[in-house]
Amino acid sequence: MKGFLISKLHETELALKNTMTSSTEALRQFASDQEVISYLDRRVQELELDLEDSVREKKSIRAMLELEMENNREVTAGLERRCIFVEDEKERVEGELRQVKKVLVREVKTLRLQLAKAQTERDRLQIAVDQFKSALHIVT
Repeated sequence: MKGFLISKLHETELALKNTMTSSTEALRQFASDQEVISYLDRRVQELELDLEDSVREKKSIRAMLELEMENNREVTAGLERRCIFVEDEKERVEGELRQVKKVLVREVKTLRLQLAKAQTERDRLQIAVDQFKSALHIVT
């Protein structure tokens, strides 16, 4: 019985030691977590201040933008008129370009036909010259 009690005492001491180790580790982890939470709280506060600054800056910039937009309405209207003019001019030039392309395509087709005819004529004349030379050699 004494051995059983000693064995039970050792088991209980070991369980107590494990529990104390776990408790110490949990306290260490809790302290570490608290440190992280404190850091994150500070960082959130910094970011909230940055956000407030950014919102104020955005409002200021928006006000300046609206003022500039109002001041530049006439310039914008002039530029819009210029854009319309340039677009009309572009369409006119593109139309002329299409017409010129059509003329050039027709001209290229005509020239290709003329070239083919000229090559055929050249080949026919070359054959005639060769035949003439051959006849001349026979005669001489």
